Amino acid sequence: MVEAPASLITGRFGSGKTLLATATALSLTKKKIFITRPPIGISSDYDIGFLPGSKDEKMLEWAGGFLSALNYLYRDLKGQTYDSIKSQLFFEKFEIIPLNMIQGVSILEGEILIVDEVQLVTREYMSMILSRMSEGSKLFLLGDLHQTYSTIDKQDSGLYRLQQVLPHEALAWVDLQNIYRNKLTELAIKLLE
Repeated sequence: MVEAPASLITGRFGSGKTLLATATALSLTKKKIFITRPPIGISSDYDIGFLPGSKDEKMLEWAGGFLSALNYLYRDLKGQTYDSIKSQLFFEKFEIIPLNMIQGVSILEGEILIVDEVQLVTREYMSMILSRMSEGSKLFLLGDLHQTYSTIDKQDSGLYRLQQVLPHEALAWVDLQNIYRNKLTELAIKLLE
């Protein structure tokens, strides 16, 4: 998975996509790890409106998966609390790029971009994401076509279209099968079937 310039990691919720990408990215580079995801909620019925604060403060709410992964990876370090991981380690290691500002960005040699929830991006955005990568950079795409929550039609999803054009030598695809959360996840999956 690490040898190809890009890795697609798919799997149901609780399969460890974000944890695996975060741990691998941290092991591959000392540079900042860029992260992004579509700022799409599960439904406009639950929209909380514009968030106050700086770009990082606004986007931090969308970075919960990465914060959880860091909390899991560093929870045994003496003196590390979730709040200290959030305020220090996260901003030391990661830089958030809002997805709608990724046009014109280049991920340079030795840099890493992780894109979470790629099932919610259109194929045009998926094309733009793939075109941001320079030689020697690394891309992780994380997603699950079961988690579109009616926000995007499956046929319009960049993840769906990307899976149709695979295999390709530039992208390794891993589909995680195990669920590492509690038994309630089984019920959550059944509700979407």
